[in-house]
Amino acid sequence: PLNGVITTGNPNLQPDHATEYGLGASHVFETGPHRTEASVDMYRVNLRTPAVTFQQAGNPDNNCGAVAAGGDGTRCLLSYAANAGDAIYEGIELSAQRRLAPSVTVRAGYAVRSAFLTSIPPFLAGGTSILNQQNQGLPLQKAMLSITAAPLRGLTFGTEFVYEGNYNELNRPPFATLAASVG
Repeated sequence: PLNGVITTGNPNLQPDHATEYGLGASHVFETGPHRTEASVDMYRVNLRTPAVTFQQAGNPDNNCGAVAAGGDGTRCLLSYAANAGDAIYEGIELSAQRRLAPSVTVRAGYAVRSAFLTSIPPFLAGGTSILNQQNQGLPLQKAMLSITAAPLRGLTFGTEFVYEGNYNELNRPPFATLAASVG
């Protein structure tokens, strides 16, 4: 067990079935040395029997497991991939970029990505999957701002700021990261 939870496979896991609708547009506002463009993408995916991570409800016990294996004899919680009922993924993504100089580009983006189960089979009830609640691991809101310089020869550099809202893959409150590189 890792942190009181045993993660295992599921031989009965079936593939997802999806119907996807999307609409997008892109526009170049300026060409040449200061090329400027923007795009917007909207989508909706109706997913039937999606694979989700199921974890039994309860408090993990870091000492769980068989006494012979060094545990305290309590039963460990299980986690595994399972087919849930139905789900919806929908969102909108906005992005823009502008070339500031021949090898320097600034980019910005913002996305709202909603993903939630619309039905849950009885065998998953009481676990961590909750009806009509944003799926964990997919932040509801995400924003990005970056600048990069990549000349054919010479110094290259880049920096990127990323904000991730609730339900992020780290299961943390909203946070931001800043990354930088020089080459």
